[in-house]
Amino acid sequence: MASDFYSVIPILPLLDMMKMARDVDKGEQVTLKGRSVRVVEKMTAKTGKHGHAKIHLVGVDQQGKKVEELMGAQQEVAQTNILQEGTCTCQIMLFHF
Repeated sequence: MASDFYSVIPILPLLDMMKMARDVDKGEQVTLKGRSVRVVEKMTAKTGKHGHAKIHLVGVDQQGKKVEELMGAQQEVAQTNILQEGTCTCQIMLFHF
């Protein structure tokens, strides 16, 4: 005999993925200075005499605060994956023998 019941399972976002600073584009969600921000401006400086370019990222967090960070183009940045939050209703069938 099978008994049916429904369970609500929360949908969780994925973990952060690392991405090179030079590959970050406007509008992406990244972590700067420990805060999750949406990139609104990206500026790239030319390579200097030692051959390393600098990236200046400006982002806005959920409270509207501006966060700026200057880093090397080879440095990695955590890219935050935003998924649509919600729940999934799943049917679970139990069989009793």
